[in-house]
Amino acid sequence: MNSILHYFKNKWLYLALFAVLFQQILVATGTYYLGTITSQFPSKGFQLSLAIPLFFCISLPGTVVHYLIVILTTYANKASQKIYLDEYIKSNYNNPTHWRNESSKTRRHDIMCRGGQESIRSAVDFFVDLAATSLNIVLNTISIILATDFILGFLIIFSGFCGIGMINSFSKKISEKSRKEILAENQLNSHMSKSWDNIVLGNPSFFNRWIEKFNEIFKETIDFSIEVVKKRDLAISIASLVTNIMVLGGALFLAWTNQYREGFALAILVMMPRSLQTVMHMQIVQSYLARWKNLREKLVVTMESVLYLSPLDLNDFINKDLVNITFQNEKYKYQELEKLLEKFSFGRFTITGPNGVGKSSLLLELKEKYKTSAAYLPAQHQFILSNVSASPSSGEIALAGLNELQVEDYKILLLDEWDANLSKDNKAHLDQVIYKLSSQKIVIEVRHFD
Repeated sequence: MNSILHYFKNKWLYLALFAVLFQQILVATGTYYLGTITSQFPSKGFQLSLAIPLFFCISLPGTVVHYLIVILTTYANKASQKIYLDEYIKSNYNNPTHWRNESSKTRRHDIMCRGGQESIRSAVDFFVDLAATSLNIVLNTISIILATDFILGFLIIFSGFCGIGMINSFSKKISEKSRKEILAENQLNSHMSKSWDNIVLGNPSFFNRWIEKFNEIFKETIDFSIEVVKKRDLAISIASLVTNIMVLGGALFLAWTNQYREGFALAILVMMPRSLQTVMHMQIVQSYLARWKNLREKLVVTMESVLYLSPLDLNDFINKDLVNITFQNEKYKYQELEKLLEKFSFGRFTITGPNGVGKSSLLLELKEKYKTSAAYLPAQHQFILSNVSASPSSGEIALAGLNELQVEDYKILLLDEWDANLSKDNKAHLDQVIYKLSSQKIVIEVRHFD
């Protein structure tokens, strides 16, 4: 499995991070100018040469540079989303056993459409915000050291590492609870995808069964979400408390012990808001690290659930003794089909048998074997068809699908219950279309009549 970070290797994210670096350099430079002006104020007075660059360092980061970062981050989001969707398409394309896996089909598509893409967007925003906050801490700490005293900067750095260490001590428990929370949310989304028929049609027995399962799953999501918050935010609160006490106490101690050095003491007090802001950013980084455990599990679960499913063995679904194959008015067994396909390059093969013997699985097995030289057309599908009305009937959908298969260069056409839900006239018409197709290609169809 690829690293989850490979989704985020794109030029737009790199440019966004570079813009964040430039923004935080401006902020830190402004901090340095402010501290320098304050510490030298009693002796040198107000220094216009420092005040002008201070103005730009304060005004530009939150306006022009912020606007640039937002634009670049949006492009980075879309680039990462495209990498993810391309990988989803590539890893699932022409894997018919995935289509047969009914138990995970809805969940897989739901994660791809909702959870997966949302996780990618959240991660891009996370990286940009984390970079901005971390750089703000580092560069502002350097500015505070240069403008005041090394001890205050050291306290900021040391307290930050103490807080991060406390967060990491909770990391295993946070990850465990996060995975359970995410799996429960995925199960809820999968269940909600079945809500339309159960709610709208209003059949009491079906609805009651659906709503009972819904309440059960939803309660699980509440329990797991509360557990995650308890573990994560307890760690954040302890780390924040320790960081605040160390930095605020250290700053006040320095100001008190240097109260007779007017410029220095004044600089310490002026830098106090900036120091507290740096502490606040440390708390944010600490919360980010705690939330990363949750986000990382979400990304990992997404990859496991969507992109790297183990293929099913379709033979397990086929009852070879009950599947009948008719070709040129002769009946054959499942074991004879492969030789017939090697011998003939066109003709109409009809597969019949009771429900549940694996007729559709047999078609999918053939699709898996012949790959793109075979086309599989199920009775119900979401293919994008040309020349159909806005609300096509079953007959129109079936005819449009057959017409498109007719002009494409497929050697084998696999038609699964093409006659399902069709009127007598439509069946007769489509039967003639299939007969014509079978004079040019191999057509293998599933029918339920014997």
